[in-house]
Amino acid sequence: MKWIAAALMGLTLAGCAAKGPATNTFVMRYQWLDYVQGEDIKALCEAGAPARIRLIYNAIFTEEVRTYDLTAVDQGATSMATRRWRGDSAITLRAGSLEGAMAPQEGEAYIGPADTQAIVEALDASGFYAPPPDGLVLRSDDFFWVGSACIDGVFMVQAYPKSRFADIRFAGLLSQFDPIPEPLPVPRELDLPPMNSVYAGAPQSSNSNSTELFYRVDVRDGLLVANWRT
Repeated sequence: MKWIAAALMGLTLAGCAAKGPATNTFVMRYQWLDYVQGEDIKALCEAGAPARIRLIYNAIFTEEVRTYDLTAVDQGATSMATRRWRGDSAITLRAGSLEGAMAPQEGEAYIGPADTQAIVEALDASGFYAPPPDGLVLRSDDFFWVGSACIDGVFMVQAYPKSRFADIRFAGLLSQFDPIPEPLPVPRELDLPPMNSVYAGAPQSSNSNSTELFYRVDVRDGLLVANWRT
């Protein structure tokens, strides 16, 4: 998709590129779903708006999440803001607030014009710019990638369940420039409980008022629709 590469290579710096939801765990409870859905990108996406790309790797939400926000700076280069949330203890929902280790590692990398174009082309080869798989349901206790973007004034999203990971060509490039040195978690097969049992909020700890935090993402009408399910 040469027009996408041209659009990204010709960008100007966005005034306030998002780098992820708040580090405060209580506030993050209410920001995370909007961030996953790309609501801030969508709100500013119009003709003449600078292109932005966001990619999120959910490697079991209570274990690790890695986020990448890419914004062009000048002459075809890109600034990539990265965050890594890791739940070293169970992330739980108790009395309407979050508990657990959610303070992220943060980093920012400068990516030159040639490597920026390589990332854009890798996204194209991964089917990122194609229509998303309508009807797909993703669950946070599994592995998936989601993305949102504003390219040439058009808002778009994409979703990759674990079964589509073989199609992904961009993950290695992101890791190559990621200032956070820890590698991305390798997906593994899981014996997951039925969705309705997670939705019922069956306690995952000895405290009946506490359940492990869980969300789902539905791909619906070309959008990502995320909801807490606890």
